[in-house]
Parts: sequence; structure tokens; C-alpha cells
Amino acid sequence: MAKKTTTRSGFDTPDPGADVPDPPRQYDSMQVLQLLVEIQKELTSNTTKVDRLISDTAKAGDKVSELERMLIWARGFAVAAVLLIPIMAGIVMWLVGGQLESIRDQLLTPPPAAAGPATPG
Repeated sequence: MAKKTTTRSGFDTPDPGADVPDPPRQYDSMQVLQLLVEIQKELTSNTTKVDRLISDTAKAGDKVSELERMLIWARGFAVAAVLLIPIMAGIVMWLVGGQLESIRDQLLTPPPAAAGPATPG
């Protein structure tokens, strides 16, 4: 029998220099073949699932790229609007500001007084 030593973790391990007999064979060749076939089926199933996952994530990646492009356009449009609207408002006020002041003055002046009393006719 092989000499055993106890490690720090408390497990008995065989002495590396001792002769350790091969473990007895536990499986029949048909059992091994059946296990290999089952493993192959599981691998095929997992491969199919991984391929499906790759195609789904590629579609999601395309959608994310499209949303990102739309967001960039919207952000650019918003920045342009924030910059251009005040500039255009200033130009319009500069061009038509005098006319607007004259219209305001006409609206705010009181109507002229009547020349005389109205006589019933």
C-alpha cells in the first residue's frame, strides 16, 4: 500500500515517490460512447444557441448604430437652432425695428378729440 502524507488542508495525498496503482476501470465502452454522443448533442445545441445570440446581437448593434446617428443629427440640429434663432431674431429686429416702433407709437397715442358735439339729425 502507498504511503500517505497529510497536507496543511487536512487531505491525505499519496507520497509522490510511492507506486500508486491505476484506478480500476469503471465504464464500459458502450457507456463511454453514449456519454460522448450526449456531449456532442449538447455541444451542437450550445453552438446553435451561440450562433443565434451572435445574429441577435448583430441586429441589436445595427439598431444602436442607427439610434446613435439619429441622436447625433438631433443634437446638431438643436445646437444650430440655439445659435441661429437668436441671431436671426437680432437681424429681424435690426431690419424692422424702426417700423415696429412707429406702429407701437400709433397704437399708444390717444385718438384725436372730436371737433364738436354731434347733433341729432
